[in-house]
Amino acid sequence: MISNRHCETAVHSVPTCPPVAWRKQSVCRDCFVATLLAMTVVLKVTSVFAEAPVSKDAIAFSRLTNGYWQIWTVAPNGDNLIQRTTSLKDKRNPVWKPGEDKILYHTSDNELFLYDLTAQEEAQLLPGLGRIGDASFTPDGRKLIFTRFDENVKDTSNLWLYDFDTKGKTLLTQDPGLQYSPDVSPDGTKVVYVAGKGWGTHEIWVLNLESSATQRSSAAPQAKLADPSSRQTEGGQAGGKEKKRLTENESYDVTPEFSADGTKVAYASNLMGNYDIWLMDSDGKNQRKITKPIGMETSPTWSPKGDRLAIASQRKGNLQIWLMDPQGKEWKQLTFGDEEAREPAWRR
Repeated sequence: MISNRHCETAVHSVPTCPPVAWRKQSVCRDCFVATLLAMTVVLKVTSVFAEAPVSKDAIAFSRLTNGYWQIWTVAPNGDNLIQRTTSLKDKRNPVWKPGEDKILYHTSDNELFLYDLTAQEEAQLLPGLGRIGDASFTPDGRKLIFTRFDENVKDTSNLWLYDFDTKGKTLLTQDPGLQYSPDVSPDGTKVVYVAGKGWGTHEIWVLNLESSATQRSSAAPQAKLADPSSRQTEGGQAGGKEKKRLTENESYDVTPEFSADGTKVAYASNLMGNYDIWLMDSDGKNQRKITKPIGMETSPTWSPKGDRLAIASQRKGNLQIWLMDPQGKEWKQLTFGDEEAREPAWRR
């Protein structure tokens, strides 16, 4: 797989914020008992705070907590910092379900779970479909676009669409390499994502979800992969749908997200060395770097009004959640401490 000086990925994982490592630790029996006791206390504290109303513009994120990546939320002004999950399993890439107090995330076992903040319960989504990575809801919350790994080919994944009403599954891309990090546009007509195979090939693409061409639907575990030689490099059809490459650099361009009005895409790129935050128009024009090289900065997510971005930044040492304006001038730190926080997702 892919590695850099920050982290390494394992088989069936994908570069996310950029490439990150699922923390795996061996724990002795005494330490494990101590951890359980500590988690019992955390559970009691969390249950009290988790009953508070969830802010309509809260930011969810992953934070390393007692050796596991857990899901937390915080208000944009820094108040109401709450640990939401506590189970002894790593959880990453949180996504809000539109119109509901629920957060989707995937685990180190490549499974999807939906956490109900009101009931304080989690439920697995799409069990039995093999290894699943990050995902994005359509604006009405009735469909889910997700990364699905090929069980037979190493470092290969494609994007699928699941319809909660019909239970149907649709293959959206059929390319070699990795297709991952989807984000659906606010009007539900497009999905921006990352595709790549090998070092320096991970670029941002956009896929038209409203193409009139016939969709490729299947309930089978995995459709047959396309011949690598048939891959489109500039545009063409993906599972019967039109797609277009937005970036073309010898670097990793990752974690794209549409702005609230759909006119811009924020993303992270290591084109200049460190990972920085970049902006571009939704058609790929006017690409520009908006952060200075002060360590790694990644995983941008837009505020509901589009006037701010939440990102993961190393500007004060380890990765923490920060707010910034789209010009990269006004900054506010939201999380602090020795444990890292990353992959913010702004509710909107």
